[in-house]
Amino acid sequence: MVIRHWLEKFAIWFTIGSTIFITYNVASKFPELFVWQGSSGFAYAFALDLVIAMPISWWPLISYYNRFSKSQKGAFVGTLTGYTFANTWFYALGALVVSAYGGERMISSIASLTFGGLALTLLLVDETDNCFADIYSGAVSVQNIYPKTKQLKIIAGITVVSILLAVLIPENWEIAYENFLIYIGSVFVPLLGVLATDFYVVKKKQYDVAEFYSSTKGLRIKPLISWLVGIVTYFVCYNYTTVGSSIPSFIISAFALYLLERAV
Repeated sequence: MVIRHWLEKFAIWFTIGSTIFITYNVASKFPELFVWQGSSGFAYAFALDLVIAMPISWWPLISYYNRFSKSQKGAFVGTLTGYTFANTWFYALGALVVSAYGGERMISSIASLTFGGLALTLLLVDETDNCFADIYSGAVSVQNIYPKTKQLKIIAGITVVSILLAVLIPENWEIAYENFLIYIGSVFVPLLGVLATDFYVVKKKQYDVAEFYSSTKGLRIKPLISWLVGIVTYFVCYNYTTVGSSIPSFIISAFALYLLERAV
């Protein structure tokens, strides 16, 4: 409830206002937007993996946010349109900001705008709810594995580890962040493939709530194996092919679970 009220009353309006402000400033440089020629050296498939990794990293938390929806249809349509619109806007804006300022770093480009520092500050304030959501999600996930452990202890532990990792990020953080996104994609993309197959094909959209609580009999080996196969596929494609990693790992993990469920 705290996050919901914070988002509705303050954070979301900070974000929307700052984004409109930055968009307006970038749009005012329209003639210059297509002059600068980038030279990232990224293959298209690799760039697509980075784009996919960011939004897909949040899908485990979708249910936490859209649980306030009044209907399943509303939850689905709201999530789909919100995700599509926001990601398209922000990715396009990021590319245009860099283009408008001749390839300068993103933060310095925004800061150079009139009141750009204020816009960055407001965006930073909005990120506070993301930190809470990340820690909460991690704590719930760990508690699902160790249900007897108090959530407060898990939250404290994850917070400390997160702070230490933030402090130890290398100076060349842009490269480190790219690698971080690849690791996120390698975990969550095949996991989504497994979940989609389990929900739509294996269980046929019929889950028993008790399966998630007292009646569970432990880990489900077949989904775990399929997930691992997908992770391996992701890194094999990333290191040895140019076709991208996300789509192949999703398909392979989904198909692996289907075969295991049919064969065993």
